Amino acid sequence: MKQLFEQIFNQYESLAKKKKVKYPLLEEDLPQQIQTSIKLNQAKYEVNGSSGKGRWAAVPWIGIFDKEISITAMEGYDIVYLFCADMSGVYLSLNQGWTYFDKKYKKNAKPAIKIVTAEWKDRLSSVLQDFNFDEIDLRAAEAKSKLPKGYELGHICGKYYAANDLPEDAVFVDDLRNLLGVFRELKGKMINKSFEKTNDAILTGLEPAEFATSLKSQNYIDEILSGKLKVELTETAKPEKVRQPENKGSGSPRHVDFKAKQRNQKKVGDAAEISVCHHEKNSLEKAGRSDLAKQVRHVAKEDGDGAGYDVLSFMADGKENH
Repeated sequence: MKQLFEQIFNQYESLAKKKKVKYPLLEEDLPQQIQTSIKLNQAKYEVNGSSGKGRWAAVPWIGIFDKEISITAMEGYDIVYLFCADMSGVYLSLNQGWTYFDKKYKKNAKPAIKIVTAEWKDRLSSVLQDFNFDEIDLRAAEAKSKLPKGYELGHICGKYYAANDLPEDAVFVDDLRNLLGVFRELKGKMINKSFEKTNDAILTGLEPAEFATSLKSQNYIDEILSGKLKVELTETAKPEKVRQPENKGSGSPRHVDFKAKQRNQKKVGDAAEISVCHHEKNSLEKAGRSDLAKQVRHVAKEDGDGAGYDVLSFMADGKENH
């Protein structure tokens, strides 16, 4: 496997400058070597490679597909080797079919695939030490196709191999076998082995219960942050008792992408604070205190978190309200 990867790295950029022809090394030889080295059950898995259709691809790939999920890189979930556009390295990636999102969600394709990616990063527990959830960079900023960016957004977890420091065959084999184990866990958490039903569940928050984020709520938050949407808040009386959440673990260890969780929580928090500012200004305007409404400040955004409160507002009599 190492030798074939090296040949592709050495040949691809010069070949891509010529008229498009078939590239057996990437489309036939290496896929067959992967199938043989891993001893994949051909009744269950299919291995294909692509250097592009009609023209050379900016990011060529070799995919390992579970036939019960999908046999095409355009949809579903798969394991794929993604070559960087500058041939500086290759990613072993647990990924998703971008074309499915692009066709179904159109202008919302990017936020949709981001939500699905984030949920799987949170849900998978069998990610081994050698794999990580870091975003990938295929170095394809100049590519005309949307596919490289789609591959980057669809990346769930994986590993990077630098072209000038490729491991021996045994490492390639072990890594792929281990990622296949993660892939099987993902498959076991799908709904009826259907990527469509699973994605719909993740994006609508209907089921399973763990998938709580919806595309609708994500867009809702984005509209608040951008200023396109003003939210009317309703004040309620303070409850006599606040229910404390039960601290029950799942019983099994799992990886949690704390950075992703923190980013999402900050985004939700910022949207809430903006809504509170809008509410306070409206309330003061209705009370005939437009002078005070102009003085309402989003302290957390303007001054930082040191004040001990997020929004500076006022009571109708002029007293500060934190």
